[in-house]
Amino acid sequence: MQMAASMEEQNIALKTAENLLSPWRNDEERACISEAQFTVAINTLCHSGLVNLLEDWFFEETQRDFRERVAPTFWKFFDSLNVDQSNDVAVEENVQCLVRAVDYLHSIVQQYRPALATLEQLPREPNRNYSMLAFCGVSTVAEVVRILIKAVIFTQATKAFRKCIDQFYTQFFHVFHQKNGIKAADLEEDGDTSQCSGGEWEKSESQFEVIQQRFNDVNSKLDEIGMLEQLSGTSITNLIHEQIQQHVEKTCKGNFETAFLTTLEQWLENKVLAWLRLVYTRNHSNIRSDCIEGFKGRLLHFLWEIYASIQIGQLFNIIIEYPESEPAVQDLKTCLEKTSVRGHLVSSLKSALETRLLHPGVNTADILTAYISAIRALRALDPAGVILELVCDPVRKYLRSREDTVRCIVTNLTDDGSNELLEELVKGQPPSETGTGQEEEGDDWRKWVPDPVDADPATASKSRRASDIISMLVN
Repeated sequence: MQMAASMEEQNIALKTAENLLSPWRNDEERACISEAQFTVAINTLCHSGLVNLLEDWFFEETQRDFRERVAPTFWKFFDSLNVDQSNDVAVEENVQCLVRAVDYLHSIVQQYRPALATLEQLPREPNRNYSMLAFCGVSTVAEVVRILIKAVIFTQATKAFRKCIDQFYTQFFHVFHQKNGIKAADLEEDGDTSQCSGGEWEKSESQFEVIQQRFNDVNSKLDEIGMLEQLSGTSITNLIHEQIQQHVEKTCKGNFETAFLTTLEQWLENKVLAWLRLVYTRNHSNIRSDCIEGFKGRLLHFLWEIYASIQIGQLFNIIIEYPESEPAVQDLKTCLEKTSVRGHLVSSLKSALETRLLHPGVNTADILTAYISAIRALRALDPAGVILELVCDPVRKYLRSREDTVRCIVTNLTDDGSNELLEELVKGQPPSETGTGQEEEGDDWRKWVPDPVDADPATASKSRRASDIISMLVN
């Protein structure tokens, strides 16, 4: 049976272990300790029940080292940042600052690796709820160190540093798409490429290879440090959001006769996500497997929202041009099912109708024509008729206040030419008092869907809702 170590032996053992597990000390101090000496020291600490103190000591000293030595040196690399300039020279200088800083931090992590590997092999008291690992909710000492890097070093990040990160990813984004023959400003496959793929962003083949290699190296080192996703996430998201908005506006604005949604989704997959995969899936061990899928889901939702927002902004014109604008209406209908822009659509369209129609300068006949187009387009957009009911109520009230509304309606109904109002009256006939209720509950019950949450509960059905809108005009 081994005798308990004396206090002096325990102190010597602790000092020996600490010296070997101190990456912040110079190599000469640590080289003086042999593997046999370290093994004896660990055995002494284990038999004395003190080995857990070694782990606690290590994390405390690591925080001190990061705070006093690593963080000041790391942030000193960014003293010469010039983020107010966006020309090629300034951007390159800023990117070089980032590269040197990441190289330094990566070298620090490499210094820590032997100590982390040694600590991982030490016996650990099970269910030690007050340990740093339990506090951080992780299972390895390396994960704790990554958390300490985030907490101690990167909580000091400045706006200038964030701008430098933005410039790093933006630079490679543009040269990557130039290299692949894709327009960098909106990632179109043809057309004028002078905006971003040319000019300051245009690079030679050799320059591209240098930038790509540097990009891969920095991302790999950030991944090893455990900071790739955290540092790049916001910059990449903002960059891609900007590109999506530019592309959607340039591609779709003013064109209502073509369905774009499927094409836009394919563009996102083939162009944007191709670059994103290069960032996050190139031999990166610390990136979760669902990272790209998570990005894809968020970017698809953003694409739908942007497309819907642009179409909502020109919805009045889409309505006026209906049925030629049917593709735009169907795209917008799909976006309404996937996003929460319905309330914005209702308020925006109501405002547009009131601004452009409901004033003395517009003829009653023109208001009726627009009203009929709105009925047709909004019925296609929302078969339940709720949007039609909400949006057209001010139009209906305004028409009833005009003295010549009845005359215009009668003229429209008796006109020998195209009679759009009569067509809408026929479509919107209310159900008869007998029979229809059973029919609605018969063969079509499997297709029944509840009304949207913004529907008026006092309105019985979508057919009744549509007919009420017309009947209020002709009463």
